[in-house]
Amino acid sequence: MNYLNELEFSENQINTINSVMAAILNLGEARFCGNENCLAELDNTEVITYFSDLLEIENKKICWALTNYCLIRGGNAIRKRNTCEEARDTRDVLANNLYTRLVDYIIGIINNKLGEKYSIKILDYFGFECFKQNNLSQFLVNCLNEQLHYHFLQRIFSWEILDLQNEEVEYTPIKYYSNRVTLNELLGKPEGVLSIIDDASKKGLNGRYVIGNMHHQERSKVKITDDLEFSVTHYTGKVSYNVREIPEKNRDFLSPEVIETLRNSQNPIISMLFTNKLDKNGNLCIPVDEVKRNKYSFTSKTSVNNQFSQIKKMRTQATIFRALCLDLLKELSVGSGSGGTHFVRCIRTDLKRRPQHFQKELIRQQLRAMAVLETAKARQQGYPHRISFPEFLR
Repeated sequence: MNYLNELEFSENQINTINSVMAAILNLGEARFCGNENCLAELDNTEVITYFSDLLEIENKKICWALTNYCLIRGGNAIRKRNTCEEARDTRDVLANNLYTRLVDYIIGIINNKLGEKYSIKILDYFGFECFKQNNLSQFLVNCLNEQLHYHFLQRIFSWEILDLQNEEVEYTPIKYYSNRVTLNELLGKPEGVLSIIDDASKKGLNGRYVIGNMHHQERSKVKITDDLEFSVTHYTGKVSYNVREIPEKNRDFLSPEVIETLRNSQNPIISMLFTNKLDKNGNLCIPVDEVKRNKYSFTSKTSVNNQFSQIKKMRTQATIFRALCLDLLKELSVGSGSGGTHFVRCIRTDLKRRPQHFQKELIRQQLRAMAVLETAKARQQGYPHRISFPEFLR
């Protein structure tokens, strides 16, 4: 909190940040039990009472929204009850959205205080993940890491070779493994795995649709291994993914009832988090005129054409992920700070996280996968020290 005070966050803003964090922790404790019809009922209503008080929303409405939803058929609203699994999904998606909106809010305030010249962006993703069961989260994380590795290879090898060729400098070609084929099979349109998953989600279909459509094209890096499972040969190794829940998880959809309940919060900041539109990356937009009217502490430069309603159209995780990756790679390639990009390669010394343990084969495999040796050779044989012409002439 000392840092927030140093950045001149108001007392109301800090209190709201604390309230949202505490609310997320309480929401995570919500448990559901099935009645005689296997439909969800709250097992510990007290944690939702705390949750409601912290966010200044109606407890009765949020309890209903967690265990029910409405369908519109023939112009009539039909109430449907959630199963326990559906209620847990609603809880998890709400917790994730609360945290995401809160981070957007904090980053927006800080960027406004930094002025026009400077800004910060945060992308918080794990490194490569490989568990006994891998789902959509692991798939997206690993796809992002594939793209970052490809960018690394382009910058260290491909662009270096182009510079040498343009300067007519003799060089010794260095062989390195390119993961371009893997990226095409994962992210290509319309037959890449991510596009097939997105198609299944938008059509309300299940994992069998994903596997069925993957049969239509021969792939070298993506293989079907079971009725509901496929494997990907990533640059770090092979990972298997279970598609049973992937189309559903990809929807990441908050029901209008949940959003409306949060919009009616007595806290104007919390209400704003679920009222304003989202940009193509899923981040919160705050129009300038609204900032002035409500005296909020940050603005958004996002074009109105790139803003999306939070309830009118379902935007999948895959859609947001693709837009986010494009923006990230564009920033790293041609952005204002792209020339000063630094790569920090992290290596795990022990898979069991034991201190003072050093698994030689594990480390060797990572060094190979990340092309560390080839990078060292490229720097050794090339011209790693670059100075500007004015500096050279001095």
